[in-house]
Order: sequence, then C-alpha cells, then structure tokens
Amino acid sequence: MALSKKKQKTTSTQTATTTPNVPDWILKPYQTSADAVGRFQNQDPMTYAPTSTPALDQVFTGASNLTAPDYGEAKGLLGGVNYDIAPSMASDFTSKYRDLFSKDVIDPVLADYDVNAGKVRASQAADAARNGAFRGSRFGLREAATEGELARGRAATYGGLLKDAANFALTGATGDAGRMQSGLEGNRSARLAGTGLLSDITSRQGSDARATLGVKQGIATQQADLQNRIRQFPLEFQKQLQGLLAGLDPSLFTGQTVNSSGTSTGKVSGSLGDFLSNYLIAGAGKGP
Repeated sequence: MALSKKKQKTTSTQTATTTPNVPDWILKPYQTSADAVGRFQNQDPMTYAPTSTPALDQVFTGASNLTAPDYGEAKGLLGGVNYDIAPSMASDFTSKYRDLFSKDVIDPVLADYDVNAGKVRASQAADAARNGAFRGSRFGLREAATEGELARGRAATYGGLLKDAANFALTGATGDAGRMQSGLEGNRSARLAGTGLLSDITSRQGSDARATLGVKQGIATQQADLQNRIRQFPLEFQKQLQGLLAGLDPSLFTGQTVNSSGTSTGKVSGSLGDFLSNYLIAGAGKGP
C-alpha cells in the first residue's frame, strides 16, 4: 500500500483589551482643569483684555493739553518804555530852571535895581531943584550921564544874571536828566530782573507741570497694571494649576489591566504509517 504525503492547517484568533488603572486623586484634578479650560473658551475674550483707568485717562488728557511756556507777560514788562532821554526833555529841564531863576532871582534883582535907579534920579532932581538947575543945560547933561550909567549898570546886572541863570539851568537840568536817566536805568534793571524772574517762574511752572504729570502717569500706570493683572488672575491661576499638574508623572501611579481571549483550531492529515507510528510511540510510552 502506498503512503500519502502529510497535510497540516492551523487557524488562531487573539483579542486583547487594555484598561488603564488611574487613581481618582490624579484623574479628578486633570478633569477639573479640562472643565475650567472649556469654560474659559466659552467666555468673551474682552473679559480679560487690558483696559485703561480713569486716572490714566486723566494723564492722557493732561499730556495732550501741555503747551510750551508762554513768556508774553515777561515780554510785556520790557515793552512800552523809552529808556533814553530825548533832547526835547533836556530842553524842558533847562527851561524849567531858567524860568525859576528869572522868577526868583532876575526879576527881584532888576526890580531892586530899578528902585535904586529911581532913587538916584529923584536924588539928582532934588539936588538940581535946590540949586535952581531945572532949566539949565548943566542939569540936562548930568541927567543924561546918569541915565547912561543906570542903563549900563542895569544891562551889566541883567547880563550877569542871565549868565547865572544859564549856569543854574544847566546844572539843574543836568542833575534832573542824570537822576531821570538813573531812574530809567533802574527801572530797566528792575524790569529785566522781573522779566528774568517771571520767565524763570514760567519755565518752572512748565517743568513742574510735566514732572507732576510724570508722577501721575507712573502711579496711574501701576494702578492700571495692577487692575489688569487682577482681572487676568483667573487665567493666570489656571495656568499655574496646569503647570503644577504638568510637574507630575502620572505613569508612576497608573497601571493597566489587559483582558485577552482567543481560539485556536487545526486539521492534520497524513499517511497511515505516520498515524501508526505516532500511535506506537504513544503506546510505548505507557509500558506493559
């Protein structure tokens, strides 16, 4: 009998299910964090957007209203004043003293001179009357000589007085002009000092305004930054929590359960010799 060749066919099916074993004390924080992120996503982003504050708005308004210092008032202190004495003013000074000298000196002196001249004439006429010389040529010559002397004396007196008047007027006018010029110079110096002081005050006011605005800006900026950080704190707090969770290694505390199931089937066919041989071997192993 001929032997056939051996044939073998085997089929297997394997199914495995892995279930992670996560402790609740790890699982719940992650779930809570995920829920919080979901709530943040559903909110209006402008809820946490940086905003200004009334104090900072006031600083912006104050900065927009800053202007360059106005020195108009200081300039006004220098305008409208003539610091030089005009020739007409010097002439006025001279005329004033000349008129004063004429009134108080020349007129009284000439008046006294004329009074004395009248006394001379009267005395001469009295002498002539006592001597019976009214109608003589000798009296006429004497009278003419006297009038000439009186006229020359009056002219000389008047000329000297005019000279004195000129000197008096010049001295007085010079003094007045000098005092007035000194006063004008002093006024100018005072105005210049006042202008410098006012300009300095104006400049300091501008500097103080800018410095004050800078201080307010610093305070308002800090206040706005603090309020914005307070408004964004929920987001920051969530980030910090997630950072803490990120520092954990869940794999150190997480296990897994594997459930597997499957079947295996096979079919073997071969020669009779093989079957017997296998049978005999199996039987030999059992003994008598």
